[in-house]
Amino acid sequence: MKKVSSKTSLKVLLVIVLLALVLFVSNPEKNHFVDWAVRRAERQSQTELESFLGGFVGRPLLNVATTRENYYFFSLFKVNVGGEENIFLGFFRYIFIQVR
Repeated sequence: MKKVSSKTSLKVLLVIVLLALVLFVSNPEKNHFVDWAVRRAERQSQTELESFLGGFVGRPLLNVATTRENYYFFSLFKVNVGGEENIFLGFFRYIFIQVR
């Protein structure tokens, strides 16, 4: 069995620490999620009127319906609309993945 050198261990540790630091600094806030969700809804709109109304009406509704759970390296965003809860995982400021 090959022994891992201390230099290799130090490099791996440094990469992990740097990744954790980047995740911590770029953890998205609630306004980042709302901006992303409104842009996503506008792209899915069929007409310019739907797009305008979606941004104009959707932003305040999303702001009220969304809660954020901060886990420092990432955040969970829960959106409650019409009794249905959607959960999104957010990290690196503008990356959001729907979990449920």
